[in-house]
Amino acid sequence: MTEDARQDLRLRLGRVGLWASPPERFGLDAAAVAVATERAGFGSAWIGGGNTDPDAFQRLERWLRATERIVVAPGIASIWARPPARAYTARYLQMPNYTSSLSRLGFGQGDFAGGGSDRLVEAIVPHGPDQVVTRVRDHLRAGADHVVLQPLGDDGNFAPSQIDALAETVAEFRTPA
Repeated sequence: MTEDARQDLRLRLGRVGLWASPPERFGLDAAAVAVATERAGFGSAWIGGGNTDPDAFQRLERWLRATERIVVAPGIASIWARPPARAYTARYLQMPNYTSSLSRLGFGQGDFAGGGSDRLVEAIVPHGPDQVVTRVRDHLRAGADHVVLQPLGDDGNFAPSQIDALAETVAEFRTPA
């Protein structure tokens, strides 16, 4: 990829994107969620569900047909298929690649037990507008080109109803529509 193509992609992605569980799993219309995401000003949508899902790319087609400019990509793995509150993090805290990375950041074995210590969960699952903005800033200052956010409801599940509020929270980071 040429440097011009990389720069173009960076501009299209913007500095913040949206992580979404497949809306169909919650009885929601994917096209409507896609339109809401684009209308809110996000430059990208990363759709979970796992790369081994046979319909992963068909799912993306629904998003692409419903939007005009958003960048859409498959997510690495679905985290939405797991129950929330510490269960959300527990699966990842059993995987050596995640715990190794977290260890390099100063977390230890005691932080990985029981779905994660309070200190760990507070560090990796920001909640509330102030924490979200602070974390996005931290990632961008550390050199990230693009930060992907996951709108969650009070139950810990993907919440399309939170897209507009999330977009308003991170408005300073979004590429103008």
